[in-house]
Amino acid sequence: MDDFGGRVVTQVNLSSWQPDASGDDFGHGTMVAGLAAGASSSYPGAAPASPIVSRQTMKQHTG
Repeated sequence: MDDFGGRVVTQVNLSSWQPDASGDDFGHGTMVAGLAAGASSSYPGAAPASPIVSRQTMKQHTG
């Protein structure tokens, strides 16, 4: 999360399975956010100054 600084402006949970959960169970969303908005000097994202909204849409183990 160091690459994101204080740019995570809010977290939204759209999962009815875990309505109070936050975070990224497997790291996929964190990787995608890094590609889009990471601010690392070594591997900057496409928009390193943009605000970030964290969304959870699924339970960790569905299926």
